[in-house]
Amino acid sequence: MLVACSKGHIEIVKILAEYKADIDQCNEDGKSPLFVACERGNKEIVDFLLEKDAIINKLDKDERSSFYVASRSENVEIMRLLLLKGANPSHSNKLGGPLQNRCDWEFSPIHRCRGGSH
Repeated sequence: MLVACSKGHIEIVKILAEYKADIDQCNEDGKSPLFVACERGNKEIVDFLLEKDAIINKLDKDERSSFYVASRSENVEIMRLLLLKGANPSHSNKLGGPLQNRCDWEFSPIHRCRGGSH
């Protein structure tokens, strides 16, 4: 599942899910398939895994969430999907929260994700 998510192979992800592959199984770094799909910016796989009830706030070994990696790459569409499914945008780790290093709220990823303007 992790390899299919990292390579962007949605059809393989769907087949594996159909045959009951664990959609939350993590690699040695604690990265889940959802985390990897967010990290790679693959909205279609993220959407599919969320429909299959992937654990949304699971953390990797560095205590980073799927929302964290989506916010670091400013992937607003994926951030929106995660928020709509209950992602915790406030989680912080030793590096800070996903938005902590953003100096200007108006231009932060979460502001754009919410459709904000002046």
